[in-house]
Amino acid sequence: MAMKEIYDIIKAFEAARREGRPTALATVVHVEGSAYRRQRLKKI
Repeated sequence: MAMKEIYDIIKAFEAARREGRPTALATVVHVEGSAYRRQRLKKI
């Protein structure tokens, strides 16, 4: 994952928190079968 992607995720997370929206960060640690991205995927 590129540093820009990580920065964008953190930026979006912080913006949502400031606006009082419920937020969660998740990291995919295991994938079985086909998936768009593999392990270590981070999403907001």
